[in-house]
Amino acid sequence: MDESIPVKGFYGVFIPSQLLRMDGLALSEKIILAAVDTLYEKEEGGCAKSNPEIAHMLGLGLSAVKSSIPRMITAGLIERINFNGRKRVIRACNEKWNGVKRK
Repeated sequence: MDESIPVKGFYGVFIPSQLLRMDGLALSEKIILAAVDTLYEKEEGGCAKSNPEIAHMLGLGLSAVKSSIPRMITAGLIERINFNGRKRVIRACNEKWNGVKRK
């Protein structure tokens, strides 16, 4: 991973125990979901990072991110907040695993 590309405000991903214990998700999906939650930006209303940015930050393959996010949207674990044709904003529906909804 190229350490020369800094990610503003990104210090790592915390995976809550409730999320780790969820059945039906691969470990990589749990990490992606936790990252989407961690990368929440209040002014955006969610995570505005692209699939390549998420893959790069987590050291995952782009195909893993590209297939996991739509699957988690369908499962109701991620919500699409906005897409203007160029920029996507998504939000982790963390109330599904810890009962707390971001505002």
